[in-house]
Amino acid sequence: MRALKRLEAIASLICANSVADIGADHGFLAKLLFDENRAKKVIATDISAKSLKKADDLAKKFKFGEKFETRVGDGLNVLNSGEVDVVVIAGVGGYEITKILDRANGKNFDTYIFQPAQNTTELRTYLLNNNFEIIKDFIVKDQNKFYNTLEVKKSNSKQALSLMEAKYGLTNFDLKSKDFEEYLRDRARRIEQTLCLNKSEKLEKELCEVKGILDELYKGENNARDNKVSTD
Repeated sequence: MRALKRLEAIASLICANSVADIGADHGFLAKLLFDENRAKKVIATDISAKSLKKADDLAKKFKFGEKFETRVGDGLNVLNSGEVDVVVIAGVGGYEITKILDRANGKNFDTYIFQPAQNTTELRTYLLNNNFEIIKDFIVKDQNKFYNTLEVKKSNSKQALSLMEAKYGLTNFDLKSKDFEEYLRDRARRIEQTLCLNKSEKLEKELCEVKGILDELYKGENNARDNKVSTD
């Protein structure tokens, strides 16, 4: 069973005694964490007992034993504050993640890892306004879709990010990954297709912004690749 790249991105941020996978569904993340010795215990949760059965079946198949536990329930309500070192919430939208955090009733955990399916900018805004500190925030491409992956900790003060970091992800500007470049080119292409049908000052501004980031981060690398091709 090959691990999905998006799950590998989450796992790369984890080295802990205990992890809770909120909305675990199939339980593949737990297997990846155990295979790579990144967690000693995983609690997989889901609001649907039917969905969570897939994780139970996986645990039996690979003999996870006592290091794996499943709990049926809503969000963080199935955990005690500080019960696990890392909380993972992936596969739901940014707005849903904010609702899960709002319903946590003051529970806190050392580290959170979020991988929203959409509305990432809105999630970042919520985190900044509620004194969470974004440690890492990068994009990965998996099966022709792009996934933002955020490592977050609670803070006593409000983090200061630039507008570009809040919109596109703090770590992407340092990593300058191929996946981020592909995301930007894909976004530019989609905007151009929309502008062919309808004029929009907002989209035209975003297009200039995206192309500006591409020029700033990747123009030199692309020129180097072009020169290498021409001399080969």
